[in-house]
Amino acid sequence: MPSLISMPIALPATLLAALLLSAPAPVAAVYDPLGDLDRSLRGGGGLEQSIRQQFQGRRQGGLLAAADWAALAKFYQERDYKSLWIERNRPSALVAEVLQLIRETPLHGVDSALLVEFRDFQPSTPERTRLASYEVQFSEVLLAYARAMAAGRFPPKQYDADWLIKPRPFSVQGFLGQMLKGEKSLLQLLKELPPQHAAYQRLLKVYGYYRTIAERGGWSPLPAQMESLKPGQNSRWTPALRQRLRAEFSFHSLEPDDSSRYEPDLVAAVKAFQWRNGLGADGVVGPATRAALNVTVEERLRDLVASIERWRWLPRNLDDRFIMVNIPAFELTLYQADREFWKTRVIVGSKQRPSPSIESRISQLKVNPDWHVPESITLKDLLPKQLSNPRYLTQAGYQVFLRDRSQEIDPSEIDWAYYQTAALAASSSRCPAPTPSFSTTPRARPYSTATSAPSAPAASACRSPTSWQAYCLRRLSHKRGDDR
Repeated sequence: MPSLISMPIALPATLLAALLLSAPAPVAAVYDPLGDLDRSLRGGGGLEQSIRQQFQGRRQGGLLAAADWAALAKFYQERDYKSLWIERNRPSALVAEVLQLIRETPLHGVDSALLVEFRDFQPSTPERTRLASYEVQFSEVLLAYARAMAAGRFPPKQYDADWLIKPRPFSVQGFLGQMLKGEKSLLQLLKELPPQHAAYQRLLKVYGYYRTIAERGGWSPLPAQMESLKPGQNSRWTPALRQRLRAEFSFHSLEPDDSSRYEPDLVAAVKAFQWRNGLGADGVVGPATRAALNVTVEERLRDLVASIERWRWLPRNLDDRFIMVNIPAFELTLYQADREFWKTRVIVGSKQRPSPSIESRISQLKVNPDWHVPESITLKDLLPKQLSNPRYLTQAGYQVFLRDRSQEIDPSEIDWAYYQTAALAASSSRCPAPTPSFSTTPRARPYSTATSAPSAPAASACRSPTSWQAYCLRRLSHKRGDDR
C-alpha cells in the first residue's frame, strides 16, 4: 500500500499500524485521504456541499418567486445536491448553448446582465464556491426563461382584470424531470415552450422590425401647428409627413423629398397607415391621424410587448380548427391548420365596458340568431340615444315588440324618459325594474356566433308605482359603428 505510506500527512503510529495490518486491500484503496482532498478541490463531494449551502437560509432566489425557488431547492435535495450543469470542474457545453438561445429570444423575461459565461462570473471567489453559485444561478436563469415562455412573464389578472382564461400551469420539478428523462434535448424542450402559432411568430418579427427602427432613432413627431391635409393639396408640412412615414414603412414616391405636393403615392401610404391603426382610410391627415402618427416607436413597442405577453397567456392545446376574436381590431377569424380560413367584422365592448377575454368550446352554430341585448347595454347605450333622438330606434333598424312577440309597438308610443327614471330608481333601491329585451337579426352576415344574456327580473319582485310592459326589440339591419 505505497500510497498510504508515502503520504505527507502525519498519522499516529497505532492508527497507521491498524490500517496496514487490518484493512483489506479494497477498503484501503477507497480510504485515500489525499485522493479525497484532491476530488474535493476538483469539485467532487465538496461541490455538492457547496450547492447545498447555496440553498440554506434562503427562501427566495434572485429571479424565481418563492414557490418556484422552493421547488428548485426540493429538486436538488432529492438529487443529493448533485450538479446538473458542471462537468470536469467547468460548466458543460450545454450551458453556453442555452444562454445563446435566451439571448436570441425577444422578451425572454431574464435580466440580460445575468446571461454571463462562467469566465465572467465572480472571478475573485474560490473555485468551488464559484462553481456552486454559478450552478444555482444558471438553474434560476433557465427556469425564469422557461416560465416566461410557457406561461408569460406576469400574472394575467395583475394586468388585465377582464382576463378570464385559466392560466397555463408550469411546474419547476415537472420541467426539470422531463429534461432528465432525456426523451428530448433541453434545447428542444425550450424551443417548444413558446406559442407555435404562425400569428405569434409574425408578431415576433414585427417586434424585431420596430426594435430595429428604435435602434436607428425612431421618428420625429409631426409639428403641432400642422393643418389638416387632403389628397392633392400642397402644404409646407408634406415633406415632414413623407419623412415620418418613410421612417416606419418603405414606400416609393414619385415626388422629391422636399416636394410640398400631397401626391397619390403618399396618399396611398397614409391610407395604409390609417387602416393599420383602425382609422377611416380616406387619406385625409386630420387630428386623429396626426395623433396616431405621433405615437412614438417606444409606445409602439410597448403595445407589441403586451400583445406578445397575451399570446403566452393563451392555451397551447388549440384545436386544428378554432375561432379567435381580435377585440381591438373588431375581427373574428376562423383558423384551420394554422392558417386563416375566414374572417369577418364583429361588435365588441366599449372601453368603459370592455369585452372579457375568454376560452370556450363552440357546441352549436345558429345562423342569423336573435340577440337579446343585456340590460346594461339597454340602459347605458340604447336608451340615451333614443332619448336624444326619438327616431333613433327606427332609424337604426330596430322594431319594438311585446316580449312574447305577439304585437309590434311603435317606439314613439313608449315614455322612454319615464322608463329610464323608474329603472334608475329601482336600481338605486336595489329593487329590480323590468327592462326591454333587445334582439338583432343581422341579414348581412351568413354566420355568427350565438350569445345570450339572462332576462330582466320580473316586475313583481318589488312593488312599483306603475305596471310595466316588457318589450322586445329586433334590429333589421346593422350600421357599422352604432354599438361600438
